[in-house]
Parts: sequence; C-alpha cells; structure tokens
Amino acid sequence: MERVLLKSRARQPRHLAAQGGFSLIEVLVSVAIFGIGVLGLMALQSQSVGVNSDAMHRSVANILIFDMFERMIANRPQVVGGSYNLALSDLSDLSGSASTIPQQDINDWLSSIDSWLPDGEGAISCDGNAICRVEIRWLRRFEQSDVDQQGNVDADDAIQQLVMVSQL
Repeated sequence: MERVLLKSRARQPRHLAAQGGFSLIEVLVSVAIFGIGVLGLMALQSQSVGVNSDAMHRSVANILIFDMFERMIANRPQVVGGSYNLALSDLSDLSGSASTIPQQDINDWLSSIDSWLPDGEGAISCDGNAICRVEIRWLRRFEQSDVDQQGNVDADDAIQQLVMVSQL
C-alpha cells in the first residue's frame, strides 16, 4: 500500500506546482475589486439617504403650506382683515398662549414647521382681496462637497424654500 502512495505523489504534473502562487494573486485582485465595489455601494447609499431626506422635507413643507391655506379658508374674514399676516421670523418669537383663532392657527403652524423641518421658518402675507402668499424655508442637509476649505457652507445652497400663492 505504501508503494502506491509514493507513485501517486511522483506523478503530479509539473505545471500544477508552478501555479501554486498564482491563485493567491487572483484572490488578492478579486478582494481588491470587491472592496472597491463595496465602497461604491456605500457612497451610493449615503447619497440616496440625503436625496430621500430632501424629498421628505419638500413633501412636509408642501403639506404644511396646504394646512395653513385650509386654516385660512375656514377663517376668511380674519384673513382679509390681515390677522394671518406673519413676517419671516425666528420661531423663538412664538408666544405660548393665543387669544384668537388666527394666533392659535399661526402658533400651531409654526410649531409644526419647527417639529418637522430643520431650522424651519414660515411667512404669510395676504392682501385685501384674500390673495395669500405662504412661504416656508428650512435648512437642507448638505454634503461634505458643499463645504469650502474654510469650513463654511454657502447659505444660498443650504436654504430650501417653498412658496405658494392662492386666492382664498
């Protein structure tokens, strides 16, 4: 039995022994290619999350603008009287209690903007013919490529805005 084993070892082709290290190089190249592919997928996933976040913020802003239009339609005489007019301002100016329906509507609306949109703020302006302009601004999620060498972000690129005009 021992004799057969020795013969089988001696009969191995020479070209197999010469290719022993070649499979290691193939594995290293394939791992490098796989690693580059995984890095590409991670970058794509990161960009996808940012785009989806921006889309969600635009959808929320749209819903909030229509919410305010519906509140104003329900209280049209106060709209014509100018009770819903609101300058684009910081949400820290929001008062805690509201004594009128327009004040309550505005407080609820600004609170929703603050809850749903990053650094969000809103403005409303209506004329005597009940033509109203409702505006919402918020800070969009910016990428590292938006930051300059000093670490500053261009404010025009960072701020998103949605404006709608309607006659009530």
